[in-house]
Amino acid sequence: MARVPDLPGMGADSIPFDTLTPAQWDQFVIDLVNQESEPVVLVGHSRGGMQISSAAEAIPDRILRLVYLTAFVPKDGQSNLDLVRQFCDPGLLSAPRMEMARNETGFAPEVARAWFYNETPGEWADRAVARLQVEPKAMIFAPVHLTADRFGTVSKVYIECEQDMVIPVENQREMQIHAAFDAVLRLAADHSPFYSAPEQLVDALIRAADLKD
Repeated sequence: MARVPDLPGMGADSIPFDTLTPAQWDQFVIDLVNQESEPVVLVGHSRGGMQISSAAEAIPDRILRLVYLTAFVPKDGQSNLDLVRQFCDPGLLSAPRMEMARNETGFAPEVARAWFYNETPGEWADRAVARLQVEPKAMIFAPVHLTADRFGTVSKVYIECEQDMVIPVENQREMQIHAAFDAVLRLAADHSPFYSAPEQLVDALIRAADLKD
C-alpha cells in the first residue's frame, strides 16, 4: 500500500505556519513510519530528501529503503538552504519569490511553471500551478544531523530526472557522492516527474522498492 501524506501545514492540513517547527515535520514522518507493521520504503522528492534522511537517522530499523526522487541528499549538519544554494540552478535562485508574510515563502506562478514543469503537458502544468502553496520559511534553515551507524546503514536509491531545471542532473549526481547508493535510476523528466512522466515514475518506484540486497 502506498501513502502520500501532506506534511503539517501543507496541502489539506491547515495548521498555522507560526506554530510549526522543523522537528514537527520530522516527527510527523517518523510517526507515519512507526504506524506500519513492517519496514517501509520511504520516498522523498526535492526538499523531501531532508525529511527522509532525518527519519532514517531516527529509526533506521523501521526503514527498508530510502528513495531520493531528484531530491536533496544532505550531509551531517547541512540545512535545506545550504543545499539549495549549492545545487540549485543559479537562475532559479535569482528568480522572484513571493514573500507573503515573515514566515512564508514561495515562487510566483510564472516562475514555478517555467522551472518546475518545463516538460509537463500544458494542462497538467496549469493544474499544478493552481495547486501551489506558500511554505513555512523556517524549515529551510534547520540542519539535519546524520551518522554513519544509523542513517548510513539504510539502503538508498536515487532517481535522477534528466530534464530537471531546478536541480540539474549533474548536481543530482554530485549529491550522490554524499551517501552510498545501491542503485541509480534515470527518468527523462523535469523536476515534477509525477506530472511529466507518471508511468515511468511508477515503474522506477516499483524497481526501487523491489531492489534486492
